[in-house]
Amino acid sequence: MSMPCTCNRDLLFTDILQDIQALLHAYPECKYLIGGDFNVSLDYSNPISNTVNSFLMDNNLYRCDVLFPVSSKFTYT
Repeated sequence: MSMPCTCNRDLLFTDILQDIQALLHAYPECKYLIGGDFNVSLDYSNPISNTVNSFLMDNNLYRCDVLFPVSSKFTYT
């Protein structure tokens, strides 16, 4: 799934992350891998990246691109 690029994207991000948060709490025994195109650079500070990075920290989740760096982080050429 690709995250939206709309004028209400901050609300959509918040709603989607809240849905994921509910799943994490409902099934704490499970292991999770969340992937996709967030349509935001998580390396720079902005309202959306701050929301996503806070969600990751609050849930003890890790970014695989940080754990396993590659030479290019772009998903396009």
